[in-house]
Amino acid sequence: MSKVITISLTIPLSNEGWGGPCVTFYKWIPEDASDAIVVGEGSKEVSINIDKSCVSNLGEVTDELISSWANISVSKLNIEVTLKDVDDDLSRFIYDERESRKEVHHGLSPEDHRFDGLKERYKNLGIEVAELALNSFNRVVSYARNVKGQYWLTEHKFNQNRLNSLNNQFRAKVKIDNGEWFRWCPPSIDCMTVYSQGDEIAIKRDEWSSVSEYVIGKNRPNLIFELLANSRQLFDSGYMRSSIIEAVTAIEVSVSNFGKYANVEMLSEITQTGRIDIDSIGKQIHHLGTSGSIRYLIPLLFHEDVLPNSVLSKCYKALEVRNNVIHQGQRGVSSSLVREILREVTIFCRTLDTFTRK
Repeated sequence: MSKVITISLTIPLSNEGWGGPCVTFYKWIPEDASDAIVVGEGSKEVSINIDKSCVSNLGEVTDELISSWANISVSKLNIEVTLKDVDDDLSRFIYDERESRKEVHHGLSPEDHRFDGLKERYKNLGIEVAELALNSFNRVVSYARNVKGQYWLTEHKFNQNRLNSLNNQFRAKVKIDNGEWFRWCPPSIDCMTVYSQGDEIAIKRDEWSSVSEYVIGKNRPNLIFELLANSRQLFDSGYMRSSIIEAVTAIEVSVSNFGKYANVEMLSEITQTGRIDIDSIGKQIHHLGTSGSIRYLIPLLFHEDVLPNSVLSKCYKALEVRNNVIHQGQRGVSSSLVREILREVTIFCRTLDTFTRK
């Protein structure tokens, strides 16, 4: 006989705790049962509801307070995921594993031949539940942010490598049919990928005098480097499209500056400038545009040892992605691709800056 299991999650709008970004309501919150948003998908159902416990306030939240509060700050959403037709073996296993974090197994022993199969099913169900909950949560955030203009909100990205942490953060619990609530703890080990920065970004001993000159002076930072830093920051914040746009702007400024102020003496050390009308480089770059300059002119001026093909190809890719984002409305951009692009674009821009008169 199959069971109905219900998983309850309380998902915060941010990780900042009290005072972080909130969805704002006007003199009302949808706390009645009839106000719940219910999304059905086959044997799965997601319910979204908000009550007074979701309101961010130092004092008691009363009906009188809500009715007079023009900008009610809701800092979390209550999500329930209901799964119908869960077979007895799996539902029993879920209940028996309620204390598995303490290495307590109330039912099957891990040595039992059935254990691993049920464990894998529980894990996969945990991933499915988290995705369903976050997708519905993000739809609410998307409406508040994009339709109503609450621009400070951000959607949560699902990372199944953090399933254990997410369930802890969301205070996930489960009940079978009309039974008692107990801990929802699909088996999962959190994984974290760390990318270390190269030592080229660290301030070195012989550069301290340059730091001193910069602090004492009043010059603004190099616009190209500022754009690259902005692009990195946008990437780290999860804004892939904006990161690409900022990176391509850095490329365009680099190419333009190089065309206007190319350091002929330095160029003569790596290419035969005597055979080139070097004074008209700026006109040629203007004629070819950024894309044409990177594809045809710059590879002729810079040997592969100075600007490798891998760098140039990622610059082409950056231009392509930027155009798709701006002109074709592309929304999804792979973070791994953006990471590669930013690395190579940085090399490109810094190389051109080296061969540009200041």
